[in-house]
Amino acid sequence: MKQHFRFLQYALTWSLLLAPLLGYSQKNHYHFDGKVAVAGGATYKYQLDFKEEKNIIKGYSYTWLDYNIPSRAEVIGTIDKVKRTITFAEHEDPNILMVKFQDMCFFSGTLAYEEIGDMFLLSGRFTGFTKYTQYCGQGEITMSHSSKGDSLLGVTIKPRHKPVPIEMPPPAPVEHEHEVITAARNKELDWESDTCTVQLWDYGNVDGDIVTVFFHDKKILTNYELTGTKKEMRLPLHKGYNILRIEAENEGSAAPNTARMLLLDGNVKYSFTAYNVQGKSATIILKSKK
Repeated sequence: MKQHFRFLQYALTWSLLLAPLLGYSQKNHYHFDGKVAVAGGATYKYQLDFKEEKNIIKGYSYTWLDYNIPSRAEVIGTIDKVKRTITFAEHEDPNILMVKFQDMCFFSGTLAYEEIGDMFLLSGRFTGFTKYTQYCGQGEITMSHSSKGDSLLGVTIKPRHKPVPIEMPPPAPVEHEHEVITAARNKELDWESDTCTVQLWDYGNVDGDIVTVFFHDKKILTNYELTGTKKEMRLPLHKGYNILRIEAENEGSAAPNTARMLLLDGNVKYSFTAYNVQGKSATIILKSKK
C-alpha cells in the first residue's frame, strides 16, 4: 500500500520522523499502537500520534512496512465526544524532505473508541486514496491506548446497554453490528436456539495466530493455528448460561492475537474479533432459553 523507503539513509529518516513528537505536551498528546489490515492483502503495524484541542486532532500516522522503517503521513481530524468516534484523514507530510511518490496511498475513515479495562480501544474501517484522489484500497484498523491515570480527552465512557432480547425470529436473516471483545469484559447474548454454530478464522494477513477454545471450561480446540479458511464447530447448548472462551496462545508475527468469530443463532448472526495479548482470553456467554 505505502511505498518503501529502502533507499533513504536511516539517520535522516529517523530524525525527520521523530522530530515533531519531541514538542508534544504530555497533557493532550495521545499515542495509539495497533495494526492495519488491508482487504485481500497484508497486515502492517500502524500507529497514531496526535494532539487534541477543542475536538480537533493534529498529528502523524506511521505505517511500518518492510525493512523496519515506517512511512509517515500528516493526520488531521475531529473527535465526536457524544458518538465516541474519531474521524481522520491522512495527507502528504510537508515536513519530510524526500522524494514524493505519486502512488502513495493515504487513509481516511471513522474509528470508534471505547474504554475496556485499563485501555482505550480504537477500531474501524478505512478507505485509501492517492493525493490525486484515486482509490487505492480499503481495510480495517485496530489500535489501543493505555487509560491508566487518563480519561481519553476528558470523556467518561458509559457502558453500552445490553441488546434487547429478540422475542420472535425475524422473517429475514439479521446480522448484528461487528464488535471487538477482549479479556477485560464478557459479552452476554440472549440465545434463541438450542445450538450454536461457531466459525473461526484469521482476517487480513494470516500471521500465525494460535488459539485454544474452551466450552464450559473444556477444551474443544487446542493450540489451533488460525488460517484464512473458516473452522466450523457446532455446539449443543443447555438451558441457562453457556460459556464460550477463546484464549490467545501467542501473538503471531503481527501483535496482538486477533481471531475473527461468527456465531450463528438460527438466522441471526453475531460477528466478533477477539483481540488479546498472549495468555489472555475473551469470553462470550450464551443465555439459552431452551
